[in-house]
Amino acid sequence: MKLMAWMSLFTVPQILAASVLLEHGQCASLHTASAMSWVAFTYTVLLGAILGFGLWFWLIARCSMTRVAPFGLLQTVFAVAAGVIVLHEPLTATLISGAVICIAGVAVTQIRSFTWRITPVAASVSTGPVT
Repeated sequence: MKLMAWMSLFTVPQILAASVLLEHGQCASLHTASAMSWVAFTYTVLLGAILGFGLWFWLIARCSMTRVAPFGLLQTVFAVAAGVIVLHEPLTATLISGAVICIAGVAVTQIRSFTWRITPVAASVSTGPVT
């Protein structure tokens, strides 16, 4: 979390400066934003950023990076599923095949890393006399 705090400390002023220089109408947009826009913004900040990154760094601290990193690829699958469920977006064959490819890729990395750590039982059993 310290890393995220430092990144935010340096990133936010740069983004604000770029917004002032390159965009217009920000204050008007803030004043005319609907309640649903503020709920979406709050959800993004609290769950997407704070809880999401907090959980991510908590997992990285407790598990190996090779075990945790592939699950980042599932973000797109969950985002598409949320769009279909919450926003009633159409679920196309292309989206389904993309989700299947992402899930299969994560499954392959997790199964492969799990099987590489398993040692054969026969190799660990002593064949000498039992005393």
